[in-house]
Amino acid sequence: MPLWRVWPVIFGLEGAGGAGRMDDGKQWVSKGASREGAETIERAGVERGNWGDSGGRGLHHRQRVSGGPGHAFVVLGLDFPEFPSSRSPAARGPSERMTDRRAALPDDEIERYRAQFPTLARKTHLNTVSLGPLSSRSRERVLEFLDLWEEFGASAWYRTWLGACAEARERLGRLIGAQPEQVSLHGCVSNALAAVANSLDYTDRNEVVVADLDFPTIPIQWLSRADQGIEVKYATSDDGISVPLEQYEALVSERTALIATSQVFFTSGAVQDLGGLAAIAHRKGALLLVDAYQGTGQIPTDVRESDLDFLVTGGLKWLMGGPGLAYLYTAPRLVDELRPTGSGWFAADHQFDFERRAFTYKPDGRRMETGTPAMAAVYAGLGGLEMLEAVGVSRAREHTLSMVEYLEQQASRRGLILGIPAEWAQRSGIVTLRMNDPARVVKHLAAHGIITDYRPGLVRVSPFFFTTTEDLDLFLAALDEIPAT
Repeated sequence: MPLWRVWPVIFGLEGAGGAGRMDDGKQWVSKGASREGAETIERAGVERGNWGDSGGRGLHHRQRVSGGPGHAFVVLGLDFPEFPSSRSPAARGPSERMTDRRAALPDDEIERYRAQFPTLARKTHLNTVSLGPLSSRSRERVLEFLDLWEEFGASAWYRTWLGACAEARERLGRLIGAQPEQVSLHGCVSNALAAVANSLDYTDRNEVVVADLDFPTIPIQWLSRADQGIEVKYATSDDGISVPLEQYEALVSERTALIATSQVFFTSGAVQDLGGLAAIAHRKGALLLVDAYQGTGQIPTDVRESDLDFLVTGGLKWLMGGPGLAYLYTAPRLVDELRPTGSGWFAADHQFDFERRAFTYKPDGRRMETGTPAMAAVYAGLGGLEMLEAVGVSRAREHTLSMVEYLEQQASRRGLILGIPAEWAQRSGIVTLRMNDPARVVKHLAAHGIITDYRPGLVRVSPFFFTTTEDLDLFLAALDEIPAT
């Protein structure tokens, strides 16, 4: 059976993927489509429950599997473990400090995951904070996209590509506690931020509060609008690691349009209290936008529980999907009042009517989209999301923190200075070491096959669910070889 006739495949979650009708009435079923939505798609010749082996490039290792939480499943010939139940140790809150390595993922399970990342057979990858490694799944999904393009040309949009976009919204939504229609797709986080910035009325509220530890993308979005009378205010850090909530509260007033800040700071890895930030903003009638680029995938997140107004994130880092795809969550309570300027035809309701003399926004969060998505990036992103779902964010976080603890212990014995939060609940998979010449250190590590990164005065490393203590020992041993300066 050809590859393009078997693209709906369950990936071990009951209700994974999606099914429905596009704006022009055509049906789609995404990979991992739910039992309710996986109707027969006569156009593609696919019947639910009869997917089998594609025999084609990209999907030839996939097998049909049992779905639903708590079921083991097989993807690419690997047996993945059951998802943890809410009572399992893996589902414990991130604030519970681990006292030994028993909380880490089992070695055999880690090796199965590592086998999905060809890079790890040649390199020690400690740089997910900058770019997640390429998985076999993402490579296969991109090859699938190319096969569809080659076989169907433009009709691939109606056969599968728009369904893949819907699948991306649904998978990302599941990850952050949102509904698919509350998620919009963008080419990068800057574009997603611009969609929000272009939607707000600054007449009575012309102030935006950011943190001085935020990545520059956040303040730049509003600094570039100074000619509109927008003023950017900075909540400051005393230690270069975190920003107390009191700093934000002192700046938010009836003139504040929104707080726009990070879930996880890119240099220190400090995790912010999103619920606390939302409460501060909402007490004064302001909104909260969270840049979760460094959080989504490694920090369990629920946009409803935290009462967020906007969340932006992307596939580049902890979602392991590479560049070219970002996501924006918009709270449904705000949709009716948002009219983003600089819009595009993917924001149009009934877009396949090709109306040119009138424009009506989509009635949900998808109105924040602009133009045609980069489909290769969408497919690569789906591969990363599949991989993360197989592991589970809570389990990935628990293992990551066990690696951070091990690194902290070993670095302390060497007298190395770490720039990470003291509070365990504020820690993430981002660890920085203060170095006089970080560029030289990173170059030395690269010569030893160890992938890291640096920022001014800091060497930055980032263990994740596939990291082992052996990886960290290699990193530390390479550091030991560097002569003091």
